[in-house]
Amino acid sequence: MPRSRRTRSAGSRSSGNWAADLMRPDVTPLREGDRIDRALELFVESDLLALPVVEDGDAADGPRVLGVVKRSDISSTYLRYVQGMAAPGEAAAGVR
Repeated sequence: MPRSRRTRSAGSRSSGNWAADLMRPDVTPLREGDRIDRALELFVESDLLALPVVEDGDAADGPRVLGVVKRSDISSTYLRYVQGMAAPGEAAAGVR
């Protein structure tokens, strides 16, 4: 059962006090091998400030989260690349 639909024990607090109550379950994560342009696409589509980065492999229990990439980091890295100030392979937080 998804975490956001779990029932709380009788002694638990009201809704909104748990991460599962606040999270967006429909976020498409970045893969560790994704390029910066893919990250920009996902940021535009989702209108989020940060995206999780997950392993490329398919684990039996789902992909493992490796970290989080902020939209500002991707934007500044891409801008430096476009302006010729960074090498094409240089990127933030493992996103290529």
